[in-house]
Amino acid sequence: MDPDDYRRLEEHFARLMPDVTPLLSPEEAANAQEYLDVGEYGLALEAVVDGLCMSKVLISQAAYREIVALSQLMEGLVDDQFPALVLE
Repeated sequence: MDPDDYRRLEEHFARLMPDVTPLLSPEEAANAQEYLDVGEYGLALEAVVDGLCMSKVLISQAAYREIVALSQLMEGLVDDQFPALVLE
């Protein structure tokens, strides 16, 4: 990945996290944030998507678009979990 890709990842996470953090358990949110803090973007995305899928909470279209964009930047990291996400 080049520096622009990392900048885009950070921008997408900056838009995603405020929407999904209240939907995650405190532990899931803390884990995702810890991964972000150390630049482990793939692990952060997996933590977020796993938490959302397990809790089956409704997510906004905007959050879904950010998850899709992040997965695309990371070469389809969580594409297989899209059907398990519950949209508003």
